[in-house]
Amino acid sequence: MKIKIYAPLDCTIKNIRKCKDGAFSSLSLGNGFLIIPKEDEFYSMFENATVKSVFETNHAYLFNVNGIEFLLHCGLNTVNLSSNVFTSYIDNNNNQSLNDRIFKVDIKQLKKENFSVETPFVYEGSYEMEGFEEKDYKRGELITIVNVPFTNRLIKDEKIEEDLEGYESKFLKLAKEINELVGTKENYDKVYNCVTRVRFKILDKKKVKYEELKKLLNIKGVNWAGNELQVIVGGESGLVKKEIKKLNNGDYSNIDFKKNNKDKKFSISSALSGILVPCLPLLTASGLLFALYSILTQSKAIPSDPQENMFGFLMYISSITGLSLVGIFLCYNTTKYFGGNVYIAILIGLILTSRLYSFVGTQVSSEMVDGAKSIKDIAFGTFINDIDRGINGWYLFRIGDYPVTIRAYEGSIIPFVAAGFILTKVDILTKKIVPKSLDFIFGTFLTMILTLIPMFFILGPLLSLVEYGISTAIIWMEKWPFGIGITIYGLLYQAIVLTGTHNIINMAVNISFLKGTPSLIFAVAGVAMYAQAGGCIGVILLTKNKVFKRNAGLTLAPLFLGGISEPLLYGVTIPKIKPFIASSLAAGITSFLIYYLDLKIDIPAGGGLFAIFGFIGIKKQLLILLMWTLSIGFAILFTILIYKEKLDEFKYSMKYNRLLKKILIKSNLKENEVSNVFNNLKEASNEIKNNKLLFKNYEKYLISLNCIDAKLEKIKFKEEKNKNKLYKSAIRAKKNKNLTVEDKNKIILKFKNYNLNNEKNVLELKKQNIILTSVDLKNKFDNFINKIFDKQKSILTSINESISFNKEKILNGFSNSLNSINLCYDLKTKLNDKFNFKKDWKM
Repeated sequence: MKIKIYAPLDCTIKNIRKCKDGAFSSLSLGNGFLIIPKEDEFYSMFENATVKSVFETNHAYLFNVNGIEFLLHCGLNTVNLSSNVFTSYIDNNNNQSLNDRIFKVDIKQLKKENFSVETPFVYEGSYEMEGFEEKDYKRGELITIVNVPFTNRLIKDEKIEEDLEGYESKFLKLAKEINELVGTKENYDKVYNCVTRVRFKILDKKKVKYEELKKLLNIKGVNWAGNELQVIVGGESGLVKKEIKKLNNGDYSNIDFKKNNKDKKFSISSALSGILVPCLPLLTASGLLFALYSILTQSKAIPSDPQENMFGFLMYISSITGLSLVGIFLCYNTTKYFGGNVYIAILIGLILTSRLYSFVGTQVSSEMVDGAKSIKDIAFGTFINDIDRGINGWYLFRIGDYPVTIRAYEGSIIPFVAAGFILTKVDILTKKIVPKSLDFIFGTFLTMILTLIPMFFILGPLLSLVEYGISTAIIWMEKWPFGIGITIYGLLYQAIVLTGTHNIINMAVNISFLKGTPSLIFAVAGVAMYAQAGGCIGVILLTKNKVFKRNAGLTLAPLFLGGISEPLLYGVTIPKIKPFIASSLAAGITSFLIYYLDLKIDIPAGGGLFAIFGFIGIKKQLLILLMWTLSIGFAILFTILIYKEKLDEFKYSMKYNRLLKKILIKSNLKENEVSNVFNNLKEASNEIKNNKLLFKNYEKYLISLNCIDAKLEKIKFKEEKNKNKLYKSAIRAKKNKNLTVEDKNKIILKFKNYNLNNEKNVLELKKQNIILTSVDLKNKFDNFINKIFDKQKSILTSINESISFNKEKILNGFSNSLNSINLCYDLKTKLNDKFNFKKDWKM
């Protein structure tokens, strides 16, 4: 497609790189050229175009020609001019042809007020300009032809496939670039994100290509915090981190799972999380089914006895099966995690959960087996049914009065994890021992035998006993006097979530829970989760950072709808620290109230708000709603009381002045020398205090930029979401044999040409204008904080070298105080200024 561009008036045309405005000369707003007007009235530059946007001061115009956006910006920094300098003849959505007037500018007034008349003309993309030449042009004379490939021509089927298969979302592209430059997954043992940053726990700093990372197009900054590398990408951090994890897990390749995990650094906690977490959606779905079943029975829509009603029976079976037979999935996940045969794992899981155990032999009380009067008299291999403990199976031995049996392990966890691990190791061993010619016949048989024997007679019984002990210990903690155990658990629950062990504890409690024992622990987990939501809401109420406010708000949805608190924890409360502490304190207080009211969850239910269906009866449901509300309310209140979004520059600098004074006194420096150092530093702090207006104006400038960034991120999310939908439609069209080439082209062209550049360019233009009009303010602010910091640094340097203390941390404190506003808007990372006298000072 060729788009002809004509001179809008008599003018001189120059290369866009000669523009005095860096936003245009750097091509960050697109390719194009520079117009130096010789008269006042501008006419249309296109044979046919649509007016997409007219800037409110009438100095800038956005046009659309066959899906390509063109921007005409009259003068530089002219956003601040009064509207009478520009007179517009057009409105949004007007159609324009070659001889139509666009606007009039008073060039004499423009020059009188010392504004440049340079008029940049740019378009999206880097399409070639045919025949472009720098020279003088008359109005209506052809300047150039923009050659846009692909847009209106027909494509052969193979070309369609070629164009589509290389598509990657911008999040995946950025993830690949970042992953490569940090040294790939071999150079970090953890990747996670907060609201604006993707964070890596780096193993070898030397392998990180730091300077190249900073140059990436969509990166806003890169910072080190010890061995943690923070890559600032804005509100898309969660999506970029998700793509990095997919890359590491082989989701975008054909890497064999076994090979992919072969060199993985083993960690019990990470292994258990990798095994347990995939089961959570299954348990959540089963819990919601059970909640629905409970609602129907409580409302008497179906009988409470499932055997009285076909629909009730089907509902009961659907809900209880997933919860009871979760072990099969755990065995499968364990085997998959360690690279074993998952099909054998399924069969082993089915054998270990089989209800046939209950229908073999004579089921009688343990007190009446073969005339035995107590458990001590029961013979090995006798089938028993211990009514008191709810245990039946083939008797092996006893520990005290506790019978250890071969039985089904419904609702268990640890035996199945062990079975999957043993299966994998045995499978590897049999493949080495059994000849390949016999492996197909005997390999699986031997693997099963060598896995089942230890599970039946040793590990199964012993591990179920361990599991029983854990479950009993947790239930015992519920009974500690005055609710001490429950309160402590509530205080620490979200910290436990960070370790991943909460899944293990929850699964252990689930064993007794499935047997009909109501749980305080699960009720406490709920209020602890909602307390973190309250901490997040408190931060949202306090922050002026619109981007952070929006993205923090997005972390609330997974928590309320699914009970998933990790995005909120890693994204908001933990990076801010004090909101996490405030939320944990709120959880502890509400947990005590849960104990006092004996508010136990009765049946399995879904996560988040759906957990309410686990409490039977309107009274309990209203009470738990009250507890959740109190938990959120306390957390909001405590967050507001103890958390300050922005450091007070003067007070924070004085804090380090006093700290340094204390260090010097402890170091036995002469009193007059201590006073001299302190007074000089106090003088620097007073300069900060006397320039509060400068800090206030600088923050206003950042707030205005931040508001635009928040809108831009919202548009970019929308653009990427719609682009992915159109891509999927294009892929379906490519594969659809019933569509003609023309129809396929239309769908593909819609995908190829889709963007929201119109909306983005208007905002980018506003942002550039704010930056340009605030150059003096920013320079003044930067010069001031640099001057104060140099003064503070000079004072520290002048201190006698015989006094040994960590000067870097004191300087970091001064730097943090001066950059308080930049820290709030993620333009700087807070430096480590925690001074420890034992480590950072020597007598």
